[in-house]
Amino acid sequence: MNDNKLYMFIWSVIATVAITLIITLTAVDAHTTNKITEMVKGGVSPVAASCAVYSSYGDNPVCILLATKELSGE
Repeated sequence: MNDNKLYMFIWSVIATVAITLIITLTAVDAHTTNKITEMVKGGVSPVAASCAVYSSYGDNPVCILLATKELSGE
């Protein structure tokens, strides 16, 4: 019977971690989408807003091109 309790405890911990991770990722995605929407409503292009919000887009050629244009004043 003790083995069953141990396995139930382990699976409950795994389930709790998984649910917490899913909720956190969903909240972050909703917040990011909200920020992009606010920026677009403020007159920023959707591509520029995405480049500004997502840090991994710094490696994206489109974002690099936009940043280069901004720096050169075009």
